[in-house]
Amino acid sequence: MGKPMGNGYPIGGIAVRREVAEAFASSGIEYFNTYGGNSVACSIGEAVLDAIDEDDLQENALIVGDYLTERMTVLKSKSSMVGDIR
Repeated sequence: MGKPMGNGYPIGGIAVRREVAEAFASSGIEYFNTYGGNSVACSIGEAVLDAIDEDDLQENALIVGDYLTERMTVLKSKSSMVGDIR
């Protein structure tokens, strides 16, 4: 995963099960992305996470998503052009 983590600044990340991480660690591979170990990218990524938390962006996304789903469901009932709402 990457681009959204840095809000436009190049950063990369990985999420794996513990077994996978341990397999890499035991092989001597600590990380495997272009931006690994970049302290500026890490600081930016942390600032993005802080903004998501402080501005309650997850809750906002849920509210906006529910609103859009509701409005699209109304549109679907009026038009055969809309096949599914996801």
